[in-house]
Amino acid sequence: LTWDASLFGGPAWNPAWPETFRQSVAPVTALTADHARPNPATFVRHADPSRFAAERFAALLSTHGVGVTLRGAAATPAGSVELARVESPPVATVVEQLLLQSDNDAAEALARHVAVARGRAATPTDSAAVLADELRARGLWADSMAVRDGNGISADNRVTADALVRAVRSGIAERGRRAVVTGLPVAGVSGTLEDRFTVTDALAARGVVRAKTGTIRGVNSLAGYVVTADGQPLVFAFLVTGGAGQTAARAWLDQVTATLASCGC
Repeated sequence: LTWDASLFGGPAWNPAWPETFRQSVAPVTALTADHARPNPATFVRHADPSRFAAERFAALLSTHGVGVTLRGAAATPAGSVELARVESPPVATVVEQLLLQSDNDAAEALARHVAVARGRAATPTDSAAVLADELRARGLWADSMAVRDGNGISADNRVTADALVRAVRSGIAERGRRAVVTGLPVAGVSGTLEDRFTVTDALAARGVVRAKTGTIRGVNSLAGYVVTADGQPLVFAFLVTGGAGQTAARAWLDQVTATLASCGC
Protein backbone atom coordinates (compact mmCIF):
# COMPACT_ATOMS: atom_id res chain seq x y z
CA LEU A 1 0.00 0.00 0.00
CA THR A 2 1.31 3.43 -1.00
CA TRP A 3 -0.38 6.82 -0.77
CA ASP A 4 -0.34 10.00 -2.82
CA ALA A 5 -0.76 13.26 -0.88
CA SER A 6 0.90 15.47 -3.48
CA LEU A 7 -2.11 17.76 -4.01
CA PHE A 8 -0.87 20.07 -1.25
CA GLY A 9 2.54 21.70 -1.30
CA GLY A 10 4.74 22.39 1.70
CA PRO A 11 5.63 23.21 4.27
CA ALA A 12 3.03 21.17 6.16
CA TRP A 13 3.52 23.40 9.22
CA ASN A 14 2.92 27.06 8.45
CA PRO A 15 6.00 29.04 9.62
CA ALA A 16 3.65 31.79 10.84
CA TRP A 17 2.07 29.49 13.43
CA PRO A 18 3.23 29.53 17.06
CA GLU A 19 4.57 26.22 18.40
CA THR A 20 1.94 26.30 21.15
CA PHE A 21 -0.69 25.38 18.53
CA ARG A 22 0.80 21.99 17.66
CA GLN A 23 -1.97 20.33 19.65
CA SER A 24 -4.67 22.53 18.13
CA VAL A 25 -3.85 21.90 14.47
CA ALA A 26 -2.09 19.05 12.69
CA PRO A 27 0.53 19.45 9.97
CA VAL A 28 -1.47 20.16 6.81
CA THR A 29 -1.43 17.36 4.24
CA ALA A 30 -3.80 16.38 1.43
CA LEU A 31 -4.45 13.00 3.05
CA THR A 32 -5.50 12.78 6.68
CA ALA A 33 -7.95 11.01 8.97
CA ASP A 34 -9.50 11.73 12.37
CA HIS A 35 -7.65 15.06 12.66
CA ALA A 36 -4.42 12.99 12.81
CA ARG A 37 -5.19 12.10 16.43
CA PRO A 38 -4.16 8.49 17.23
CA ASN A 39 -6.09 8.74 20.49
CA PRO A 40 -9.36 10.70 20.11
CA ALA A 41 -9.38 11.30 23.88
CA THR A 42 -6.28 13.53 23.59
CA PHE A 43 -5.21 16.36 21.32
CA VAL A 44 -1.81 14.83 20.49
CA ARG A 45 -1.31 14.84 16.70
CA HIS A 46 0.60 12.40 14.54
CA ALA A 47 3.73 14.00 13.07
CA ASP A 48 2.88 12.62 9.59
CA PRO A 49 -0.91 12.80 9.03
CA SER A 50 -0.72 11.14 5.59
CA ARG A 51 1.12 8.09 6.93
CA PHE A 52 -1.32 7.97 9.84
CA ALA A 53 -4.26 7.89 7.42
CA ALA A 54 -2.61 5.12 5.40
CA GLU A 55 -1.96 3.14 8.58
CA ARG A 56 -5.63 3.46 9.54
CA PHE A 57 -6.67 2.28 6.07
CA ALA A 58 -4.26 -0.67 6.21
CA ALA A 59 -5.68 -1.66 9.60
CA LEU A 60 -9.23 -1.59 8.24
CA LEU A 61 -8.20 -3.75 5.27
CA SER A 62 -6.55 -6.18 7.63
CA THR A 63 -9.73 -6.57 9.69
CA HIS A 64 -11.47 -7.63 6.45
CA GLY A 65 -8.85 -10.23 5.64
CA VAL A 66 -6.83 -8.21 3.15
CA GLY A 67 -3.11 -8.56 3.77
CA VAL A 68 -1.29 -5.23 3.34
CA THR A 69 2.35 -4.19 3.30
CA LEU A 70 2.66 -0.51 3.99
CA ARG A 71 5.29 1.01 1.69
CA GLY A 72 5.36 4.81 1.70
CA ALA A 73 4.31 7.91 -0.18
CA ALA A 74 4.44 7.55 -3.96
CA ALA A 75 2.97 9.14 -7.07
CA THR A 76 -0.18 7.49 -8.36
CA PRO A 77 0.93 5.11 -11.17
CA ALA A 78 -0.26 5.90 -14.68
CA GLY A 79 -3.14 3.72 -15.75
CA SER A 80 -4.28 2.99 -12.20
CA VAL A 81 -7.81 1.62 -11.91
CA GLU A 82 -10.20 3.28 -9.45
CA LEU A 83 -11.77 0.72 -7.14
CA ALA A 84 -13.81 3.00 -4.89
CA ARG A 85 -14.31 6.63 -3.99
CA VAL A 86 -15.79 8.79 -1.25
CA GLU A 87 -17.35 12.14 -2.14
CA SER A 88 -17.02 15.16 0.12
CA PRO A 89 -20.10 16.79 1.63
CA PRO A 90 -20.97 20.12 -0.05
CA VAL A 91 -18.59 22.97 0.77
CA ALA A 92 -21.40 24.73 2.64
CA THR A 93 -21.71 21.75 4.99
CA VAL A 94 -17.96 21.73 5.60
CA VAL A 95 -18.04 25.46 6.35
CA GLU A 96 -20.93 25.05 8.79
CA GLN A 97 -19.13 22.31 10.70
CA LEU A 98 -15.78 24.09 10.88
CA LEU A 99 -17.47 27.26 12.17
CA LEU A 100 -19.50 25.33 14.75
CA GLN A 101 -16.47 23.54 16.18
CA SER A 102 -13.82 26.15 15.32
CA ASP A 103 -12.01 23.40 13.37
CA ASN A 104 -8.54 24.74 12.59
CA ASP A 105 -7.60 21.67 10.53
CA ALA A 106 -10.64 21.93 8.26
CA ALA A 107 -10.26 25.70 7.84
CA GLU A 108 -6.65 25.38 6.72
CA ALA A 109 -7.38 22.46 4.39
CA LEU A 110 -10.27 24.39 2.85
CA ALA A 111 -7.98 27.37 2.20
CA ARG A 112 -5.55 25.06 0.38
CA HIS A 113 -8.37 23.69 -1.77
CA VAL A 114 -9.45 27.21 -2.69
CA ALA A 115 -5.88 27.90 -3.82
CA VAL A 116 -5.99 24.79 -6.05
CA ALA A 117 -9.37 25.85 -7.46
CA ARG A 118 -7.88 29.24 -8.34
CA GLY A 119 -4.95 27.64 -10.18
CA ARG A 120 -2.38 28.28 -7.46
CA ALA A 121 -0.15 25.94 -5.50
CA ALA A 122 -1.65 24.66 -2.24
CA THR A 123 1.10 26.12 -0.05
CA PRO A 124 0.74 28.31 3.05
CA THR A 125 1.91 31.37 1.10
CA ASP A 126 -0.30 30.79 -1.94
CA SER A 127 -3.42 29.88 0.03
CA ALA A 128 -3.05 33.00 2.21
CA ALA A 129 -2.62 35.16 -0.88
CA VAL A 130 -5.69 33.62 -2.53
CA LEU A 131 -7.73 34.17 0.64
CA ALA A 132 -6.75 37.84 0.63
CA ASP A 133 -7.74 38.08 -3.04
CA GLU A 134 -11.12 36.49 -2.31
CA LEU A 135 -11.78 38.92 0.54
CA ARG A 136 -10.92 41.88 -1.70
CA ALA A 137 -13.21 40.60 -4.45
CA ARG A 138 -16.10 40.39 -1.98
CA GLY A 139 -15.61 43.82 -0.43
CA LEU A 140 -14.37 42.38 2.87
CA TRP A 141 -10.90 43.87 2.86
CA ALA A 142 -9.24 46.87 4.49
CA ASP A 143 -5.72 48.12 3.84
CA SER A 144 -4.78 47.52 7.47
CA MET A 145 -5.59 43.79 7.22
CA ALA A 146 -3.12 40.93 6.71
CA VAL A 147 -3.59 37.20 6.06
CA ARG A 148 -1.00 34.59 6.98
CA ASP A 149 -3.13 31.42 7.07
CA GLY A 150 -6.60 30.02 6.56
CA ASN A 151 -7.54 29.34 10.18
CA GLY A 152 -6.49 32.57 11.88
CA ILE A 153 -4.05 31.23 14.47
CA SER A 154 -1.06 33.26 13.33
CA ALA A 155 -0.44 36.31 15.50
CA ASP A 156 0.58 38.12 12.30
CA ASN A 157 -2.98 38.08 10.95
CA ARG A 158 -4.83 41.38 11.08
CA VAL A 159 -8.58 41.89 10.69
CA THR A 160 -10.94 44.78 11.44
CA ALA A 161 -14.21 44.57 13.34
CA ASP A 162 -15.87 46.23 10.36
CA ALA A 163 -14.72 43.45 8.02
CA LEU A 164 -16.11 40.81 10.39
CA VAL A 165 -19.44 42.63 10.57
CA ARG A 166 -19.62 42.89 6.79
CA ALA A 167 -18.83 39.15 6.47
CA VAL A 168 -21.72 38.25 8.78
CA ARG A 169 -24.05 40.66 7.00
CA SER A 170 -23.16 39.13 3.63
CA GLY A 171 -24.02 35.69 5.03
CA ILE A 172 -27.44 36.96 6.02
CA ALA A 173 -28.12 38.88 2.81
CA GLU A 174 -26.72 36.55 0.14
CA ARG A 175 -27.99 33.00 -0.31
CA GLY A 176 -24.68 31.75 -1.69
CA ARG A 177 -22.93 32.71 1.54
CA ARG A 178 -25.63 31.51 3.92
CA ALA A 179 -23.33 28.90 5.53
CA VAL A 180 -21.40 31.78 7.12
CA VAL A 181 -24.34 32.34 9.48
CA THR A 182 -26.04 28.92 9.60
CA GLY A 183 -22.80 27.47 10.93
CA LEU A 184 -22.44 29.94 13.79
CA PRO A 185 -22.65 28.39 17.29
CA VAL A 186 -25.66 29.29 19.44
CA ALA A 187 -24.88 30.90 22.79
CA GLY A 188 -25.13 28.37 25.61
CA VAL A 189 -26.39 25.68 23.23
CA SER A 190 -23.93 24.45 20.62
CA GLY A 191 -20.36 24.26 19.41
CA THR A 192 -17.72 26.49 20.94
CA LEU A 193 -20.39 28.51 22.79
CA GLU A 194 -22.11 25.54 24.44
CA ASP A 195 -20.35 26.00 27.80
CA ARG A 196 -20.43 29.80 27.86
CA PHE A 197 -23.01 32.44 28.90
CA THR A 198 -23.57 30.84 32.31
CA VAL A 199 -23.37 33.84 34.67
CA THR A 200 -26.39 36.00 35.48
CA ASP A 201 -25.30 38.98 33.39
CA ALA A 202 -24.92 36.77 30.30
CA LEU A 203 -28.07 34.63 30.50
CA ALA A 204 -30.08 36.86 28.17
CA ALA A 205 -27.91 35.74 25.26
CA ARG A 206 -28.54 32.00 25.67
CA GLY A 207 -30.33 30.57 22.68
CA VAL A 208 -30.51 34.01 21.07
CA VAL A 209 -26.97 35.05 20.09
CA ARG A 210 -25.20 33.23 17.25
CA ALA A 211 -21.51 33.98 16.95
CA LYS A 212 -18.05 32.72 16.02
CA THR A 213 -15.31 32.70 18.61
CA GLY A 214 -11.70 33.71 18.01
CA THR A 215 -8.92 32.90 20.47
CA ILE A 216 -5.15 33.19 20.31
CA ARG A 217 -2.67 34.39 22.92
CA GLY A 218 -3.68 37.91 23.98
CA VAL A 219 -6.67 38.14 21.64
CA ASN A 220 -10.29 37.09 22.13
CA SER A 221 -13.16 37.92 19.82
CA LEU A 222 -16.80 37.22 19.11
CA ALA A 223 -18.60 38.07 15.87
CA GLY A 224 -22.15 37.24 14.89
CA TYR A 225 -25.73 38.44 15.10
CA VAL A 226 -28.66 38.68 17.49
CA VAL A 227 -32.31 39.70 17.41
CA THR A 228 -32.84 42.05 20.34
CA ALA A 229 -35.64 41.85 22.87
CA ASP A 230 -37.69 44.34 20.83
CA GLY A 231 -37.15 42.46 17.57
CA GLN A 232 -34.28 44.49 16.11
CA PRO A 233 -31.65 42.40 14.25
CA LEU A 234 -28.09 43.45 15.06
CA VAL A 235 -24.77 42.28 13.62
CA PHE A 236 -21.75 42.74 15.88
CA ALA A 237 -18.03 42.10 16.20
CA PHE A 238 -16.06 42.59 19.41
CA LEU A 239 -12.31 42.11 19.74
CA VAL A 240 -10.43 42.20 23.05
CA THR A 241 -6.64 42.57 22.97
CA GLY A 242 -3.91 43.42 25.43
CA GLY A 243 -3.73 42.68 29.13
CA ALA A 244 -7.06 40.96 29.79
CA GLY A 245 -6.71 37.24 30.46
CA GLN A 246 -8.78 34.75 28.46
CA THR A 247 -11.28 34.12 31.25
CA ALA A 248 -11.93 37.83 31.86
CA ALA A 249 -12.07 38.61 28.14
CA ARG A 250 -14.59 35.87 27.43
CA ALA A 251 -16.73 36.93 30.38
CA TRP A 252 -16.83 40.50 29.05
CA LEU A 253 -17.68 39.29 25.53
CA ASP A 254 -20.52 37.14 26.87
CA GLN A 255 -21.93 39.96 28.97
CA VAL A 256 -21.77 42.66 26.29
CA THR A 257 -23.48 40.45 23.70
CA ALA A 258 -26.14 39.57 26.31
CA THR A 259 -26.68 43.31 26.75
CA LEU A 260 -27.35 43.60 23.03
CA ALA A 261 -29.82 40.73 23.21
CA SER A 262 -31.80 42.27 26.05
CA CYS A 263 -31.81 45.88 24.91
CA GLY A 264 -34.62 47.87 23.38
CA CYS A 265 -32.76 49.39 20.46
